[in-house]
Amino acid sequence: MANKFVPVELLAELSSEDDAELRAEVARKRSLPERLQLRLARDSNEGVRSALLYNAKATRQCLETLAADPAEWISARARQRLEWGEYRATSQSAE
Repeated sequence: MANKFVPVELLAELSSEDDAELRAEVARKRSLPERLQLRLARDSNEGVRSALLYNAKATRQCLETLAADPAEWISARARQRLEWGEYRATSQSAE
């Protein structure tokens, strides 16, 4: 997704697509609202959850969800990011 600005409505639609690569691209978007982060944090595809894990703007709640991930390496890195405070504070805007 080369376009820096993608409307939230389109991100929501794309986050539910069958194509895991497309969902992973959505997970990488730094402007991804928390509600979509939480949806993708529970995605069945490990690659999607991994893309979200390395999103520098992942929220605390998102990382808490990933800390319970069935893939040990994802849960370990999510716990590390939480311990080090590497997360975005939840915005007060409607997400």
